[in-house]
Amino acid sequence: MGLDQFAIQSVFGSSNTVASGCPNVSSTDWNQSFAPALTTTPLTYASVVSSTAAFADTSLNANGAYNPDCTNGSASGCNNDGDMFVNDSRALCWRLLGPSSVSASDDQNLQIIVTANVP
Repeated sequence: MGLDQFAIQSVFGSSNTVASGCPNVSSTDWNQSFAPALTTTPLTYASVVSSTAAFADTSLNANGAYNPDCTNGSASGCNNDGDMFVNDSRALCWRLLGPSSVSASDDQNLQIIVTANVP
């Protein structure tokens, strides 16, 4: 991160992640390929990490799935890796990465917007 630059990382876990908690700020989960720093290029929630997909945190599997319902090669009648069934849920964990330095001490307002698309 450079001067006045912030970034966010995020991962999905099972709907029961609340029982064990999200990865703490120094967890090695944040150094894994499934937790890239977010950019303006959209990425899909998927079970297999690629240049266009990530976010399924393999350690967040407390009594449930961290993967989307539809995974590569699944025979569950799904259309695409990353699809989820209606009424299913996953936990969303995120971490803010601060700038290496700042040019002003003004308060900052950081908005997080999560979007979902219908396959």
